[in-house]
Amino acid sequence: MLTKNPVTDRASHTEVPAGAYPTLLRTSYTEPHVQVLSAAGDLDLATTPQLEQLLWPRLQTTLSALVVDLSEVTFLCLAGVELLAHAHAYAGHRGIAFGVVNSNHAVDRALTAGELQASLPCFGSVPVAVEACRHLIDGHSQQKG
Repeated sequence: MLTKNPVTDRASHTEVPAGAYPTLLRTSYTEPHVQVLSAAGDLDLATTPQLEQLLWPRLQTTLSALVVDLSEVTFLCLAGVELLAHAHAYAGHRGIAFGVVNSNHAVDRALTAGELQASLPCFGSVPVAVEACRHLIDGHSQQKG
């Protein structure tokens, strides 16, 4: 499946194993230094590496905030939960605000099973997550000044 980023017009290609629900990954910028990485379908052992390939390079840039939108994910495996935990920790190390949109039962259940509900910043929608990250960015810039 080939998707294009409307902002950068870059394409990202995802391979989907036969019989699996298609996984769609896309990125968008809500503002210059805030990016939303969206996934739809199953994030299982075969498709989580594709999310990882998009996620890690973004955490090594000058982004101020990264929101991972999982609102259309129908299944989240343990590898996906671990990826989110590591990404959240690394984002904190880099000073990048990080949030996850988990507005569905499948993701909520996986995060609860992985005991991440208390430590991972989770939100009900992309606009709420972006606004919360914006507040974190503002708080960091005020502390530096």
